[in-house]
Order: sequence, then structure tokens, then C-alpha cells
Amino acid sequence: MPEIIRRADAIARGVTDSELRSYCRTGTYRQLIRGVYVERAEFDALTPSAQHRLTARAVLASDAAVLSHVTAAVVHGIDVWNIPLDYVHVTRNRSTGGRLEGARHVHSSPYSDDETVVKDGLRITSVARTIADIARTVPFEEAVCAADCAARRFGLTREHIEECLDRRPTHPGNRRARRVAAFMDRRSESVGESRSRVMLADFEPSLQDEFPCEGRMVRVDFLIKKRVVGGFDGRMKYQGKDADDVLWAEKRRENALRGLGLEVVRWTWADLYTPDVVIERIRRALARTTPPTPEYRPPTGSTRRPPRRP
Repeated sequence: MPEIIRRADAIARGVTDSELRSYCRTGTYRQLIRGVYVERAEFDALTPSAQHRLTARAVLASDAAVLSHVTAAVVHGIDVWNIPLDYVHVTRNRSTGGRLEGARHVHSSPYSDDETVVKDGLRITSVARTIADIARTVPFEEAVCAADCAARRFGLTREHIEECLDRRPTHPGNRRARRVAAFMDRRSESVGESRSRVMLADFEPSLQDEFPCEGRMVRVDFLIKKRVVGGFDGRMKYQGKDADDVLWAEKRRENALRGLGLEVVRWTWADLYTPDVVIERIRRALARTTPPTPEYRPPTGSTRRPPRRP
């Protein structure tokens, strides 16, 4: 992690304010907040989340507040798909005074001691309070991605979020946050699967069902109306020297599922940006499995659905 350079320390070493301004102008330094700098080359080499975490560290050192919202999520290690990292979010323990202030987005909202934790030397909101704040303030799909991740990694439950919301029943955004809490599911294994769940919400799919295929149980991402298997394809599993083997195994798996009488529909990350196209594929697949006659028999084979944990 790059070293944070504070103006007072630089001045003590003999660097002048004029030199600091020159370093920023020529691209040697980057100013994180007023009076706090970092080597630009080292900063630019970081991921966006790591850059945000470093800026948060600089902000918190000069602010009597707690890191919150998306900034707390980044420090916790929670996935934050499509949530801007333009500002470091802090919450001050009072009812009024929220504003944008330089690199800070200052929120004013009372919090209890048990709603804060210290991680990596930074005081941040707890996982439950962090997701509650995010769910109040960002669009549903983005909030679900973060909530699913927190449920998967930290055991966060609907009750944990609702407890935070119940403490401040008149807080703006509570209604939308309760919708996120009710929808989140720890069985979503990635941001792509969380976004897929939002896309498929009207179909009410079940998650992570298992089917007997070629002498073993095969788990599927989504089962729709007990007739169509849906799967999100992330690129990572197809990368590397064994990509051909993975593709071949995936093809055999799909053939085995079709052999049970199921339709299979797959989509990629790019497809999530055109959900109507994916939904139409699923509708056509469902139509192909619609019972055509009274003698119709449902697909053969059995499923084993893992119990849904809270």
C-alpha cells in the first residue's frame, strides 16, 4: 500500500508548499484530500477499491466520524458492483448536517456503538448497518449484489438488516431497504448470479438445485418452473490451460440435463445488459416444455434442493 504523505510531515522534512504544488502539477504526487498526498504512480497501480480504501484512510484520520455506506463495504470486502466510489462516505453521529465536502460525502445519522467495528485500523459501520445504509440509498439491483455478498461471506440475515431499520423507523429509504432484505439470498455465488436473480424475479426461480447426471449430482444456478435450467456464465471459469476441458465438461453436463427432459438457457455478463433478450429465451424454452397433451409426462429425474439457510 502506498505511503500517505501529510503536509505537516513533508514541511518538517524541508519540503515547501510550492514544491508540493509543483509535484501535484507535474503528476509526481496526487492529492487525496487537502494536505494529504500519495505517489501518483503507486496510486494509479491500485484497483479502484484499493484506491478508495486508501483515500478513506486519509479522510478518516482528519474526521471525527465513522466510515459508512459503500466505503465501509469496500473495507469489509463486500462486492460493490456499479456503486460509484467518487466520494468517501462517512457518518457523523447526529441528526442533521449531511453534505458533500471535498472528497467526503458526509451523512448525519445516529448510530449505536454496536453498529460500528474496527477493521484494518479503521472505524467503520458493522456489516448489517453498512448493508442497511446501502439498501436505503442505491438502486435495488446494486443493493442486492452487496447484500447477497454480505449474506454469503458474513452470514448476514434479513433479521439483521431489519433490526437496524427498526431502530430508526422514520429513516428515509427504509421501505426500499426492507425490499432488499427480503430479496437477498446467500446462495448467490457472484455478482453475476445476483444480477441474474433480479432479472429473473418474476419467474421466482429456485437456486442451486441438484440433478443426478452421469452417476453424480450436478448443481444448477437456477431452476425455472421446474422445467428450465438457467445458468450464468462468468468468463473466469473458462480461462487458463484447462479451458477446453471445462467447455467440454459443460457441454456434457448440458446434454445430460436435456436428457432428463429439461431445457437449458445460458447467458453471459454482456447479456445482463439486455435482460429482455434473456427473458424471451426463457419464455421460448418454457413454451417448448409446456404440456401439449393430457398424456404429457414431466421431465424424468429427481432434484435435491439444499435447505435454505437464514
